[in-house]
Amino acid sequence: MKKLLVMALMCVGITAFAQEKMEGREGREGMDPAKRAEMQVQKMQKDLDLNDSQVGKLKTVLTQQAQAREAKRAEMEKSRAGGQKPTDAQREEMRANMQADRNQFEGQLKSILTPEQYTKWQSLRDERKVKMGNNNQNATPQGKIDDK
Repeated sequence: MKKLLVMALMCVGITAFAQEKMEGREGREGMDPAKRAEMQVQKMQKDLDLNDSQVGKLKTVLTQQAQAREAKRAEMEKSRAGGQKPTDAQREEMRANMQADRNQFEGQLKSILTPEQYTKWQSLRDERKVKMGNNNQNATPQGKIDDK
C-alpha cells in the first residue's frame, strides 16, 4: 500500500514538473511579434555589443520578419483547420521559401553588423544549433533532421 501511494505521488510530482517546464515556453509563444523581436534585439545587443544605429535597424528587420512569420503561421493554421495537409510539392516549396527568407535575413544582418559582430553571431548561432541538436538526437549540427 505504501509503495502504491509513493508511486502515485511521484507521478503527480513528475506531471506537475513537466507542466511547469512547458508553461515557460508558452509565455514566449503567446507574445506578439513586436515583443518577441524586442527580446531578440536585447539579447543580440548584449551578446554583440551593438550601437544605437544597429539596434534601430535590427529592430526593424526582426519586427518585419516576425510579422511575416506570424502571417505564414496563421495561413498554415487556417489550412489545417480545413483538414488539408500540404502535399510534398507544397512542403518543398515552403522549405525553399524558408531558406530564401533565412538567406535574405542573413544578408540584411551582414549589412547591419560589423564583420566581427557577424562572425560572433554566426558562432553563437552554431552553438545554439548544436545545443538544440543535443535535445533532438536526430538533428545534425546544421539543424536539419537526419533521416536514419
